[in-house]
Amino acid sequence: MYVDNLVLTVDTVDEAIQYYQRSKQMFQDLNMNLREFASNDISLMQCMKKRTDCGSVPARKRKEWLENGTEHDTYATSLIPVVKENLQKLDRYLVAIEGELAKAEKSYQVERIFWADFAQVIKQTNSEEKEREEAKMEVLTDDEYLDRLIDETCEEEVASSMEEPEPSVPSQPWELQKLKKTLEDLEDAAVRLPQRRIAYVSPSKDCDVECTFCNSISHYSDSCPRIKDGDERYRFVKKRGLCQYCLGSCNPYFACSREKNDCFYCGIMRKKESLRFLIPKDGGHHRALCNIPNAKNLILERIREVKREMEEVSGEAAGGSVAKRD
Repeated sequence: MYVDNLVLTVDTVDEAIQYYQRSKQMFQDLNMNLREFASNDISLMQCMKKRTDCGSVPARKRKEWLENGTEHDTYATSLIPVVKENLQKLDRYLVAIEGELAKAEKSYQVERIFWADFAQVIKQTNSEEKEREEAKMEVLTDDEYLDRLIDETCEEEVASSMEEPEPSVPSQPWELQKLKKTLEDLEDAAVRLPQRRIAYVSPSKDCDVECTFCNSISHYSDSCPRIKDGDERYRFVKKRGLCQYCLGSCNPYFACSREKNDCFYCGIMRKKESLRFLIPKDGGHHRALCNIPNAKNLILERIREVKREMEEVSGEAAGGSVAKRD
């Protein structure tokens, strides 16, 4: 309501300014007409004075005037000062009008600057309100559309392969059983680790959003073939001051609308406790910056560690059995 009242005030001021401009044009036209009229009167009086004072009127005409008992020459001569006085008054009026017009012009310029600044403030306020409203809505940009397609087509398949199987009845020490389960998860993850669809052209891309890393509009940022490693992409974004959640130029004083969105790759690893160590501890990120698709070496290293732990636990269990028989 407040903004509507302000806009209504602006419309009223605009109408007043238009009325002032029309009045200004009318005064200018009147000024020109008055000056033209005054110029014609001056020319006429000069002509009359010249013809009467200098005796340029034909003698026959002068004789007719005198016979009629009228003193036209004397009357014309006495009329000239009156006309001049009136013309001087007219000039003063014109100067006063021009002064008022100059004051009105100055006031108009001041008002125009004020309302221009005011309109800019309203525009900025509306823009900020729009941004806050958009922040509450989910907006599909860049490769988010691809996220949806992947979620519909392959996420279910990948996630189902990562689901926890039904627990079996332990026939071995609990710690060893847990390590075996972890090893199974790691070996399965090493084979089924979700990979990026690297391509110069993304067939499903139907928008003109540029790739963050190479500015191409032919593929999504997550599919960029120029920079494939997640860690390298992360450094690229940070170096250019871009947002790690949406890859855009977010206002640092406001939270990004995608900050709470879970990365596709991290979401898959989060379903298994034994694989959560792969999730980067960076406070969240865009899927294009995730390093899980490049984490196979970490998985293999973790597999070797688990196997060593299993050997140690098995050795301790075997030693304990012999001691009991003694």
